[in-house]
This record gives sequence, structure tokens and C-alpha cells, in this order.
Amino acid sequence: MDEATADRLVQKLIERGLVEERGDEVGPTRRWNARVQAAAERLNLEVARTGVQPEGNPLVLAVAQALRDEGYADGDTDDAIRVLVTLELSRMPPDKRARYGFA
Repeated sequence: MDEATADRLVQKLIERGLVEERGDEVGPTRRWNARVQAAAERLNLEVARTGVQPEGNPLVLAVAQALRDEGYADGDTDDAIRVLVTLELSRMPPDKRARYGFA
């Protein structure tokens, strides 16, 4: 994804209330953080219930589920997931990123 496309997507996510500008930084809104947390908890409950770990990275799965919960069904969903995961990772310390498989 080129920089112009990423900028347009970030603006779209800001308009939808999923991310916000704080000074010269961009980060997730409280509402978005709550959505991701709820999606992650549901995934964890499903794993506990079934004993089956879903295929894929847990952070990416939680972000994708949270976007579905949000009703985001645009043609750029995959790119939106990438941007939102990147924003989540940028806030994490290196050891936590490594736990999610992002060295």
C-alpha cells in the first residue's frame, strides 16, 4: 500500500470514529479499543469452549472481527485491517509484539 492510499484510509477510519489524531500522532479511539477487546474476548471464549485455536494471528483475527462487528464492509477491508493492526502494534512494547508474532 502506498503512502497516499494509507493516508486516505486513515482519514476514512477517522471519519468512522475508529482512529483519532492526537497532536501529531494517530491512534485508536476508546470505542475502537473496546471493540477489539470484546472481539478478542469472544475469540478466547470460543477457544476455551471448543479447545480449537483458530487459524491465523490472534491480533489480526480480533481486529478483523471487530471490523465486522462495526459493520465495516467496504472494498478496502483488508487494507483497513492492516492499518489498524499496524496502529495496535505501534503502541506495543517489543516483547508484546513478539508474543503476537511480530518481531
